[in-house]
Amino acid sequence: MLSQNGKIEGIDISQFQDDYHTERKPDLKLAAANGARFYYMRSSYGRVEDRMFRYFLEQGKGLMDQAAYHYLDYYSHPALGYNSSEWGIIQGEKIISLLKDNPMPIFIDVESASPAY
Repeated sequence: MLSQNGKIEGIDISQFQDDYHTERKPDLKLAAANGARFYYMRSSYGRVEDRMFRYFLEQGKGLMDQAAYHYLDYYSHPALGYNSSEWGIIQGEKIISLLKDNPMPIFIDVESASPAY
C-alpha cells in the first residue's frame, strides 16, 4: 500500500530523537497509524551501541518492518591503535552481536565521523 503521495514511507531514528528518560520520543504506533510502513534505527556507531537502540527495537516490534544501520566511523582507528581492516572488522562484529537475536536488514551509514568514538 502506498501513501497518498505514491511513496512507501518510513522513518530513521536514533538517540538523536531525544532520549529514553524523557517524554519526547518518536511514537512508533502513531507513525504506523499515519502510514509509515517501516523504520530503520541506528544500532551502533564505531564500537558503541546507540543508547536508544534497544528501546526502539522493542517498541516497534509488530508495528512496522524493522531494519538497523551502523554509522561507520572511518577516522578513529589510528587513535585507537587499529589499522583500517581491523577497525572495519571490529565495527562489523559490533552490529552482528547486537542483531544476532533479532535478524533484520542491516545498512551501513557512510559519512564523516568524529574521532571521539
